[in-house]
Amino acid sequence: LFRIFEAQPHWVPLVERARHKMASRDLAFRDALHLQLEEYIGPVGIEDFERFLGEKSKDLEERIREAGDVMKRLKERK
Repeated sequence: LFRIFEAQPHWVPLVERARHKMASRDLAFRDALHLQLEEYIGPVGIEDFERFLGEKSKDLEERIREAGDVMKRLKERK
C-alpha cells in the first residue's frame, strides 16, 4: 500500500511539505534532530511559532482538561 502511494507523482509535493514541517517543528519545538530528515529542516514560520509556543498556544491545564474529556468519552463507549 505504501509503495503504491509513493509511486503516485501527484502526492510527492504533499509528502515533501510534510517532511519539511515535521523535521523543522521537531527541531524547533522539541530539540529533536532526525538525521534522515536533516535536509528538510528549515525555519519555522511565525504562525507555527504562535500556534505552538506563542500567545495563541494552549496552556497545559487546558490541554489536560481536553484530554481528560476525551478519555471519559472513550471509557463511556465500552
